[in-house]
Amino acid sequence: MNFDNNDLKTVKILIVDDHDDIHEDFKLIFSSVYHLKNELDELLEDILDEPGTQSLSENYKFKIDSAYQGKEALQLVESAIQNGIPYSVIFMDVRMPPGWNGVETIRQIWKNYPETNIVLCTAYSDFSWEEIIQTLGYSHHLLILKKPYDRLEVIQQALSLIIKSEEINNYKKRIAELEQELEKHRS
Repeated sequence: MNFDNNDLKTVKILIVDDHDDIHEDFKLIFSSVYHLKNELDELLEDILDEPGTQSLSENYKFKIDSAYQGKEALQLVESAIQNGIPYSVIFMDVRMPPGWNGVETIRQIWKNYPETNIVLCTAYSDFSWEEIIQTLGYSHHLLILKKPYDRLEVIQQALSLIIKSEEINNYKKRIAELEQELEKHRS
C-alpha cells in the first residue's frame, strides 16, 4: 500500500486536555498509525471475519490540534466550522481545572454543533454515566475512553466516528440528489 500523503484524506482531530504529556501521547498514537497497520488489519479481519481486509487507517492522515481548556476548545471548534474544515473527532478530558470540565465543554459545543463527534476521556469517576446522560442526553456522537489509553482503542474510536460521519454525509447527499430527481419528475 502506498502511504503517499497525497493519497490520504486529511482528518482533523482536536485534543482537549490540560496536560502537555497527554497531547504528546495522542500525537504519537496518531503519527504511528501506519506502523500499526498489521495490528489494525488483524483487528479488522477478526471483526469483519474477512481475511485481507484493507486497513481503514490507510485511507487517512491525521492533523492534530490542541486545546488546554474548554473555552479554548469551543473557540477552535467554532473557527474550524467557520473555515469549512470541522474536526472529525474531539478527544476531551473530563478534568481541566480551573475552567470548564469536559462535560460542560461538550455541552457548550453541542449547543450550536450537536453533530460534533467527541470521545470523553477519564481516569476517574467524576461523573457517573447517569450524570453524563442527564447533562448531555443520549448521543451517538459520544464515546467514553478510560485511562490509561490503549493505542488501538484510541485509533478504533476515532476511525469509527470518522467513518460513521462520512457515511451519514454520503446518505444525506444521496437523499438530496434523489429529492432533486423527484422534483424534476414532478415538474
